[in-house]
Amino acid sequence: MARGAGAPDPSITVPDQVMTMVREHGETITCAQCFDIAERAGVSRRVVGEAANRARVRIVACQLGCFD
Repeated sequence: MARGAGAPDPSITVPDQVMTMVREHGETITCAQCFDIAERAGVSRRVVGEAANRARVRIVACQLGCFD
């Protein structure tokens, strides 16, 4: 069964520390901030993206132009 865009992925484990770091940014977070969180927490960027999805934090200023 396909997931919708932005739907949580139950196969990805998101550490509580990463959820906290993402939520600290409020309603929006930039890609650069996501990359920084991933590096500091020692997790993949995908895990940080999943944390943003679950926390309903919108990713802005995407370096690939995927999110406006």
